[in-house]
Amino acid sequence: MSDVPWAQKPEENQSNIEKHTAGDAPTEFDCGTATAELGPHEHTNSLNRSYSDLDSMWFVTYAVILCWLRTAAQQPLNLALARKQTSSVANKMTTRQIIRLVYNTEGGLLGLTQGMAALALGCALSEAIYLWLFEYSRENIPLANKPTRDAVSGYIADALCRLVHLPLSIVALRQMTANCEGVQRGRAVKSGCMIHTFASMYREGGLRTIYAGYGTTLVIGCQWTAVWWAMYGVSKGYLYAAADGFLLDGREDPVTEPVFVSSSWLSWKRWLLARDDNVALNTVASVITSAVTAVIFNPYLVVRANLQVAPKARLWGVTREVYRTRGILGFYGGLALNIGTCLIDGVLASTSYEYAKLWADRAHQSG
Repeated sequence: MSDVPWAQKPEENQSNIEKHTAGDAPTEFDCGTATAELGPHEHTNSLNRSYSDLDSMWFVTYAVILCWLRTAAQQPLNLALARKQTSSVANKMTTRQIIRLVYNTEGGLLGLTQGMAALALGCALSEAIYLWLFEYSRENIPLANKPTRDAVSGYIADALCRLVHLPLSIVALRQMTANCEGVQRGRAVKSGCMIHTFASMYREGGLRTIYAGYGTTLVIGCQWTAVWWAMYGVSKGYLYAAADGFLLDGREDPVTEPVFVSSSWLSWKRWLLARDDNVALNTVASVITSAVTAVIFNPYLVVRANLQVAPKARLWGVTREVYRTRGILGFYGGLALNIGTCLIDGVLASTSYEYAKLWADRAHQSG
C-alpha cells in the first residue's frame, strides 16, 4: 500500500507534524485535508507514517498474524450475524440465544467454529493484500487531498483483495448457515469441510457462484471501504489537533512526576497521551467511523449475505424476497449486532493496522 513517489512541492501551511525533524516535537496537527509530505520521514507518527517508512515484509507478516487472531476471536459473533442476516427465525433471536443454541445442539465449541478456518484464512490473506495495496496506493496516487487519496486507495485495495476474500468468505458463510433452519427443529446437519464446500459451490454455478456478490461489492461494498478510510483519516486528524494541548512528547521527563507515581502509571499515561501514536485517539476515530458506516451499509450486507447463501440467486430477486418476507426492516436485520460487530472489528482492525505499521517502521526497528 505504498506508492511511487510523485513530485510535489509542500504547502507553506503544511502541518508541523509532517515537517519536524527527529529532534523536534510536533506542536500542530493537520486535520487530514492537507497535502502529505512523502516518506521516508525523519520522525514518524500515526498521521504521517507511510509506505516508504515501512519494511513491507514485516508489515505484511504482522498484518496476517493479527488479522487471523482477531477473526478467530470474533467467530461466535460472526456466526450469529451470518444467521441473523440470512434467517427470519434467527433474526428474532438475540445473539446470546443463537450462540447458546449452536453450542447446545451443534457440538459445543466445535459447533461454534463452523466456517472459522475458511473465514480466518480468507481474511488474513486478503488483509495482507489489502493493506499493502492501500499503503502503496496512498503514496503513489497523484491526488493532493488526503481524504480523497485514502478513499481511492481503499476502493482499489478492496476491489482487488476481494478476489481472494470472496470465495473463502462464501465458503465460511455457507458452513455457518448450513444449520440455520434445521437447528430450530432440534436436528443438526454436518457442514462439509472447506474443500468439499468449495467444490460443491463450483458444481452449483462455477465462477458465478464462487464470486457471488462481487459485482455488488464493486458497486457498493468498496464504497464502504472508501468512506471508512476517508472518515478515519479525517477523524484522526481532528482528534489529534483537538487534543494537542494534552498530549505528551515521547521524550517527556518522568522526573517531573511525583515520586509516589508508579512506573506502570507512567507507561499507561504515555500510552494514552502519546503525541505520535495515541491508541486512545485512534480507537475513538475508529469507533466513530465504524458506527456511522455500519448503519449506512447494513442493507448491503443483508442483500449480499442472502445473495451468497441462496443457490443461483439474482440481485433483484434477493432484494425483492427480503422486502416481501420482512419489509423494509428486513434490510436492517441484525443492525444492532452489526453495529456491535463493526465497532469491535473496526477497533481491532484499526489497532492491528496501526501496530503493524508501527512495528514494521524502519526507524523503530533500527532504533
